[in-house]
Amino acid sequence: MDIGYNSEYGRLKSVALHFPREKELKMMSAKESMYVKAPDYKKVLKEFQQYVELLWKLDIDVYTDSEMPEEDIISCPNSIYMRDIAGIMSDAIILGNPKYDVRKPEKNNFKKFLEYHNYAGNLIDTDSEFEGADMFWTKHNEVTLSVGNRTSLKSFDHLKQMYSRKGIKFRIVPAAEEGIPQHLLGAKHIVSKDTLISRASINPSSLGFKNVIELEETPEVIYGYAMNVVTVGPNEIIMPEGNPETMALFEDNNIICHTTPMYEICKMAGGPACMTLPLKRKTV
Repeated sequence: MDIGYNSEYGRLKSVALHFPREKELKMMSAKESMYVKAPDYKKVLKEFQQYVELLWKLDIDVYTDSEMPEEDIISCPNSIYMRDIAGIMSDAIILGNPKYDVRKPEKNNFKKFLEYHNYAGNLIDTDSEFEGADMFWTKHNEVTLSVGNRTSLKSFDHLKQMYSRKGIKFRIVPAAEEGIPQHLLGAKHIVSKDTLISRASINPSSLGFKNVIELEETPEVIYGYAMNVVTVGPNEIIMPEGNPETMALFEDNNIICHTTPMYEICKMAGGPACMTLPLKRKTV
């Protein structure tokens, strides 16, 4: 397994996905699982497969745990959202340390996932709360962390000290209050060197970007997860199907949009951005 990148928009080469299992989706109530509402498992599975097929069509390699032994995986209701469980540096994987008890076993599940796929590279454990969806490469030598909710100041300090000698800066943007979205990824998304998609009413920071596409809090954005996108390459994204107004806005800003059904998966309080852990991108 080859990993590493230094931007959020370099051409996407490979990703990690968690194969959803019925027992983890039904082990707790929707409220206990932090879902919006209970999803239909068969429909989730179909949407998952359609998404994988789209990634393949776009020439993106997909690593999953679908063939891992069941006894090696502790059931957790939010395991599908793999972006939270790691951050990717150019030379290492930062291991997630989820804030909530319901998600804490995902850390060991991910370690086993890496072993299964023969990852032999550097693995960083900050020994404090860290969730990968709070981390962005904002420049080729700069990483921004959303600190104060799911990711701790201790993790920031650990990473800042580790990478300062390598010429990589770490900076902080304050976290929004707990809710949906829970992470920086739910309020911002980088689509090119200069362009950021932003829900400014949730988090006003522009992260230093020149071109900011500000989204209003429309039903598509709030309930359709229209900004929960995966950047495939510069100004090219995958977004949830069924959000025509937001898609038109993106296309008016010269962004190529690929769509995929996510109606049931979004009931679990996330979309393609949350469930996709980019592993390898073209270096910029």
